[in-house]
Amino acid sequence: MFPELPAIGPLHIHTFGLMLGLALWLGLTWLTRESHRRGWDEDKITTLVLMLIVVSILGARALFVAGHWSFYSADPIAAVRVWEGGLTLYGGILVAIPAGILYCLHVGLPLWPVADAFAAPLALGMALGRMGCFLNGCCFGRPTEVAWAVHYPKVAEAFLKFGGAGLHPSPLYFTLAEGAILGLMLLLRGRLRGPGQLWWLFVMLDSVTRYLVDYTRYYEPSAFVAPQITLSQAISAGLFALGLVMFLALGRTTPGAPAGSGHETR
Repeated sequence: MFPELPAIGPLHIHTFGLMLGLALWLGLTWLTRESHRRGWDEDKITTLVLMLIVVSILGARALFVAGHWSFYSADPIAAVRVWEGGLTLYGGILVAIPAGILYCLHVGLPLWPVADAFAAPLALGMALGRMGCFLNGCCFGRPTEVAWAVHYPKVAEAFLKFGGAGLHPSPLYFTLAEGAILGLMLLLRGRLRGPGQLWWLFVMLDSVTRYLVDYTRYYEPSAFVAPQITLSQAISAGLFALGLVMFLALGRTTPGAPAGSGHETR
């Protein structure tokens, strides 16, 4: 746990905010170069990325605050201190997907090729974001006796919950899984049947990751919608089902054509 870098005078840099900022910068840089490579309007892509960053953070923060209202009701101002950690990624995804679709349709960007271009940068961003969670000490796991269990310092919320017990490094599980998904997205780029399949494959893989890793995470009782099933797992199941339907449907729309055909040079 390393929530803050050494202060530089009055300047305090939170590691979660630093990792989030790094993820956003790398994602924007990657997608700007991708738009140039594919001949898309870079201004439209940049606007899309910036819009999605804003709505994703707002959605992710809103869902997190809603799930921890017992804490934020006593200190509402804390709800806006995003740099201190506390984002529920699915809140951002659930807002960003329809927002991105509507924007692409409105400005005339090729919807599914653009979605495919987002898959790898998003996997990278989520891997970095989860590393920020680990450094910040949030999203910690349940007690375990595995050899790689982590022990949090006394100032951490995890210590207040479980004392010095070893806990699953759940954020690192996410980071490793998203790193593997990133590699697969790069490997399959341009190799699938139809545009949009790469994006929905990412959605499915990320959903499976979230569903499984949630079994190692600690959640407050209010986070469960059924015995042993969290709200995030329920959303994961829904997104996986949607992703599977869309993946199969898009694979039939352009038989024999590789994803991105007509929109990119490999």
